[in-house]
Amino acid sequence: MVWLTEKELLTDMFLFTWVLEQGYIENAADEIAASGFYKAFKGSNYMTYNISKKFLKNSTTFINKPDSKNNTYICTLRYNGRDYGVRLYSDENIVYCNDKPDMSYHIKISVTTADHDINYAMLMNYGAMIGQLRYYFTSGLCRFSDIDAKEAYMQAVAIR
Repeated sequence: MVWLTEKELLTDMFLFTWVLEQGYIENAADEIAASGFYKAFKGSNYMTYNISKKFLKNSTTFINKPDSKNNTYICTLRYNGRDYGVRLYSDENIVYCNDKPDMSYHIKISVTTADHDINYAMLMNYGAMIGQLRYYFTSGLCRFSDIDAKEAYMQAVAIR
């Protein structure tokens, strides 16, 4: 095993992208539910999460509307044929994504190639903007109107 110095670690952290891949295996969930360990800790948040099909993507975390009315429209995201509006609420320092896009605004981004058409730019053309949106997400400064808006936003910021 090679140990890195703090400087090497900090330098190398920016060279790698970590990927978390989750899946649900029903047989494994059944085995866990039948185990004595599960029965001993049944009802705890961890054990409930451990055997559920609920992941970050379809969690209701961060689904709420900002209190402020003052916002700046950033862009429109098209994901799975639906358009989503992304707004910056500077009073609260959050970005909000919902299913109410401003179709007159000029920045329209397709998240997938299937969503790409003449009026939408590919995601990679707005790398700097997507980087900022990713920063807001990883900092916990995003809110969403519903699970679909959350998924659209997460898919957009996940692509590098």
